[in-house]
Amino acid sequence: MANQSIERSFILLGFNETMNFRVPLFLLTLLYYCVILFFNISLVLLIVLDTNLHEPMYIFLSSFCINALYGYDMSYLLNPT
Repeated sequence: MANQSIERSFILLGFNETMNFRVPLFLLTLLYYCVILFFNISLVLLIVLDTNLHEPMYIFLSSFCINALYGYDMSYLLNPT
């Protein structure tokens, strides 16, 4: 019995049709990204600045937002490939 390796590959054909919409898709993605950043930052600032929200549930929620901000923004800086 011989050692055999099988190499399989696939090609995504659907992305060739979206080349005409590169700029609108980029702008839509950038808009969504900016909205996510705005709401995460504003939620963290709201929890930090309002003393009524210094409860474990809101601190836990702000830690999720900080983790999301750190994960989105810093993953490219920490792992350049």
